[in-house]
Amino acid sequence: MGRGKKKITEKLSFSCPTKIGSQSISSSISSVATVLWCAGLLLVGLFPTAITGITVKGHERDREALLAIKHQRITKLDLSQQRLGGTLSPYVGNLSFLRFINLQDNNFYGVIPTEIGRLSGLESLILKNNSFGGTIPVNLTHCSNLIQFIASRNNHVGNIPAELGNLLKLEKLHIGYNNQTGQLPTSLGNVSTLQEIFLTVNNLQGGLLDAPLGLLKRLVLLQLDINNFSGLIPPSFYNISSLEVLTLGGNQLHRSLPLNSESLSNASKLERSDVSVNHFSGKLKNLHLIAFDGNALTGRIPTSVGNLSLLNVIGLEDNLLEGSIPAGFEKCQNLMMMTLNSNRLTGPVPKEICNIETLLVYLDLSNNLLTGSFPLEVGNLKTLVQLDISGNKFSGQIPPTLSSCTSLETLFLGKNQFYRSIPASLSSLRSIAELDLSNNNLSGQIPVYVGKLSFLKCLNLSHNHFEGQVPTKGVFSNATAIALTGNDRLCGGIAELHLPICHFNEPKKQKGTVPLKLILIVCGVLGILFLSSLIFCWLRNRGVTKAEPSSASAWEIQF
Repeated sequence: MGRGKKKITEKLSFSCPTKIGSQSISSSISSVATVLWCAGLLLVGLFPTAITGITVKGHERDREALLAIKHQRITKLDLSQQRLGGTLSPYVGNLSFLRFINLQDNNFYGVIPTEIGRLSGLESLILKNNSFGGTIPVNLTHCSNLIQFIASRNNHVGNIPAELGNLLKLEKLHIGYNNQTGQLPTSLGNVSTLQEIFLTVNNLQGGLLDAPLGLLKRLVLLQLDINNFSGLIPPSFYNISSLEVLTLGGNQLHRSLPLNSESLSNASKLERSDVSVNHFSGKLKNLHLIAFDGNALTGRIPTSVGNLSLLNVIGLEDNLLEGSIPAGFEKCQNLMMMTLNSNRLTGPVPKEICNIETLLVYLDLSNNLLTGSFPLEVGNLKTLVQLDISGNKFSGQIPPTLSSCTSLETLFLGKNQFYRSIPASLSSLRSIAELDLSNNNLSGQIPVYVGKLSFLKCLNLSHNHFEGQVPTKGVFSNATAIALTGNDRLCGGIAELHLPICHFNEPKKQKGTVPLKLILIVCGVLGILFLSSLIFCWLRNRGVTKAEPSSASAWEIQF
């Protein structure tokens, strides 16, 4: 128990400007009893003052700290990451000098008390990662000096108050991962100081054209993904030159415009020329992240995407984009992650993409209509961790240059038209954990080195034309980790695979030895015949030589 109190004492702190003479000092609490008493004020609500957190700074006397509490001159309450629970007492509104409240990463529940609106000097209200519920109190807008309101990952419901547009000093608005409904307040377009809007994972709906967020020229982060927004992506978004992160995925945004609507005539002039993502111009040079995934965007990916030289992440997956992949991506030399999967992209993959040496996290081109051989230049992506090009129409051999991508952990090449054998060079992929080569036209034997890839945990070679004996070591020792169906000429392996026994090994050895014996026999016979013929010729020549004198003498006698 003593150890727990000591830990809380060291973690909790507050800053109290207290007058001693004519000087303002920062008072602190060092006693365990005083700290627990202060924390209890907030949670239970039995006292006319409330304190949620205390951050010990300085070494002033307890008496001075208690005096500060009595006069309610506390400016900072920090009780983050303390595993505390309970409700936020309405008496917190009595601490009129508060500038900073941080209760994040606890188990607080209940509603945000309306009395918090009394804190006219409050600058930061951080309630992230708790269980606060109910609606966001309209009285919060009375905190005219509020700079950041961070209440993401709670259980807030209802509409986002339009009155938030009156917080003219607000820089950060984070209400992501709640249950907010209704439309995005148009009044947010009046808060010119806004730099971050984080509304990811809610149930917000309606169009984005009505919310003039394009007027926020200081906006750095705009995350509206995984909601129910529909209609067009406002062209004004592409004029926010300060924008670094833009995520709109998981909505129902599309390209089409009601051409008979006069109110959208200006937008339609910009939109008709191409898909909404075609306005990547020089104005967005600071953009680091784009996520338009999971919408119904159509048209082509513009070549001007190369203007986004600082881009780190681009996510355009799960749309209806068509045409070829622009070679302009080569200019995005800071790109680390590209997901263009699940579209209708066609043609070959430009080799220029493989010149982006920083593409070290993820390249996903799966489930498109891409054709041709995959570029050999893929070997330039030496730090690539995941490559997924499955579900296309790639043909030719598996690029042997993949062996240079020694950081690969996931390699998905399935559902293509690759043929011939698995390249021997892939034995250098020592970090590979998942390998999918299924549904191709690969043939030959399964290389023995595959069983020596120590990190390989999942292997899919199904529906190819592999033959011969299945290895038994490494990943092949676990029947649930491999898929070999659709390869009718495989045999052997572990018993759980239920493959036929390999009978071809012994006949092959016999076939290899019988010709050798025949050759030896034939050579022996030929050698004997050759020697016999030599002896015969020699004896014949010798007989002829001896017969010549007798024949001559007979001639003479006859003559």
